[in-house]
Amino acid sequence: MPRGTHLLEEDRGLIKGLAEGGKNITYNRHRNTIANFLKNPETYGQNKRSGRPTDIDMRCKRQIQRLAVEDNKSCTEIKRQLQLDISSRRINQILKGNDIVKYASRDVIPRLLNRHITARLEFGEK
Repeated sequence: MPRGTHLLEEDRGLIKGLAEGGKNITYNRHRNTIANFLKNPETYGQNKRSGRPTDIDMRCKRQIQRLAVEDNKSCTEIKRQLQLDISSRRINQILKGNDIVKYASRDVIPRLLNRHITARLEFGEK
């Protein structure tokens, strides 16, 4: 799997000129890169590089974003509701990778216990 970048247009012209002039090409690129370019210069760099396939599709990403924004759900709640086979960390990465949606972790709020409820009711009656 290729790791480097394609040749720039100016590099292509230089290599093509050196090859047509019969010069020995010593350029700061791997010899296979230069050979692949010289084999077929017209179609060099046009093949799409397939990568690792994504774990979820665009529809699922939109659902994740919608739940995070409209329903204000956490990553774990989103995973549970959509029954996804990815980690909640990956959901967090999807939300952080979006430029439109700004996701921040929710503040921890203590639970409202029964004694708190009764104390508030008593305060309201006074």
